[in-house]
Amino acid sequence: MADKIKFGRFVHSDAGVIAVTKGAGVRAWVATETARLAAKANAEAASHHVPSGYRRSLEKKYPGTFDSAPYVGVVKSGSCDTLGVVRAATPAGAFDQNRNHTLDHLL
Repeated sequence: MADKIKFGRFVHSDAGVIAVTKGAGVRAWVATETARLAAKANAEAASHHVPSGYRRSLEKKYPGTFDSAPYVGVVKSGSCDTLGVVRAATPAGAFDQNRNHTLDHLL
C-alpha cells in the first residue's frame, strides 16, 4: 500500500515560476555566490603582475584605477529571473581579464 503514491494533475504556472526565481531566497543565494566569486577574482588578480609601463599609462589616463578592486559582482532581477554577474570594474580589471583570463578560471 505504501508503494503506490497517486499524484494529482500538475498544472504549470508561469507566475509561480517567476515568483520563485525572483524571490528573496533565490536573490540572497545569487548575491552570496556573486560576492564569493568577485572576492575570489579580486584575490587572484592581486597576485598578477601588471607591467610598470602599462600601469603608468593607466594611472595617467584613469587616475586611481589601482586604488579599488578590479572586479565587482552585480545582481539584477529581470522580468522572469535573477542573475548575478562578476565583471571588470576598472581598467586594471579589464587588463587582468584580457591578459590572465581570471574570470574564465573561477568556476
